[in-house]
Parts: sequence; structure tokens; C-alpha cells
Amino acid sequence: MTLSLAAVFIPVLFMGGVLGRLFREFSVTICVAILISGIVSVTLTPMLCSLLLKKPHNHGEKPRSAAPPSARSSGCSTATTATLQIVLRHRPATMAAFRRWC
Repeated sequence: MTLSLAAVFIPVLFMGGVLGRLFREFSVTICVAILISGIVSVTLTPMLCSLLLKKPHNHGEKPRSAAPPSARSSGCSTATTATLQIVLRHRPATMAAFRRWC
């Protein structure tokens, strides 16, 4: 899949004329990003999964990934709720900060 995606952008790299010169950097950037993504997905992702999904030390204890989704996301939900409450209490400041970045 990665090689197919990279192969789609290779003809754009060899386009001639003004349009070819305009899209050359874009094509190189996309091809390199796709190839790096493919390398990371084959090498780094399995290694990180092996670290994250280690077997439990005690036979009675369950791994963290075995917890139900609601239990795993409760901390995230609490943080989201707290952040949303702060933003809604300070709407003018939020809008001013948003306008400054856009």
C-alpha cells in the first residue's frame, strides 16, 4: 500500500513545464513522508505495541488493555469535561485567542 501511494506521486515529480516545477517540491515531500510512514509502521509501531501490551506479572491481574473502554476513557472524559467547562466560562477570551492564531 505504501509503495502504491508513493508510486502515484512519482509522475508528478517528472512533470514538465511551469506546473511541473510548481508541484516538484510537493511531490518529493509527499513521497518521502509516505515512505517514512511505511518504515515506521513496519518497524517502530510493533516495538511500541510490544512495550505497551506487556503480559501482567501476577496471574490474577489483568493487562491495562483488558479494561473495558469506559474504564480506560474515564480519565480522558474527565479532562475533556473540565477543559470544556473552562472554555465555556471564558468565551470572549477563547474567541480572542482563536482569532489571534487564525
